[in-house]
Amino acid sequence: MSAALPRLTTKMLKPLVTHLRMRGMRFFIYIDDGLCLSDSYEKALSESAYVQQLLKQLGWFVQPEKCHWAPLQFFAWLGFDINLIEQSISIPSEKLRRFRQKLTMALNASHVSPRDLLCLTGTIISMSLVYDLLAHILSKPLFHFVNQMLHLSSASYDTKTPVSAEIA
Repeated sequence: MSAALPRLTTKMLKPLVTHLRMRGMRFFIYIDDGLCLSDSYEKALSESAYVQQLLKQLGWFVQPEKCHWAPLQFFAWLGFDINLIEQSISIPSEKLRRFRQKLTMALNASHVSPRDLLCLTGTIISMSLVYDLLAHILSKPLFHFVNQMLHLSSASYDTKTPVSAEIA
């Protein structure tokens, strides 16, 4: 049941998103994380107040400590650092550090499990918004190797297997 909750939340919020967009607002949502882009500080304040009021009227409980209602030009959203002044999206340094650590561990290991490689692959794919083609190029051989590990050797997700030269 819990795996269906993100999809259910998205479906429940679709009419809200449609309503806001029909009012000309550039509103985006991923599960329960919303983002509204505005052309000016004043417009952003007005749209923010409207969204807050509408959510309250609809009976949604909003956790104030998780919300940023004041307009921002630099913020983190869905695991990315967004800079509206430079019009850029970047990977937070801590996320890059954790990725390098996972990659180094996988490359230095003599044996890895499919679960380890899928974790590394998921991290690569999570950065595809910034590293689009590179993320797909890097993840493809990992998926291929995991597929070989699981289907050819009947291994489980936790069975350690020697690292292939095509991965290293």
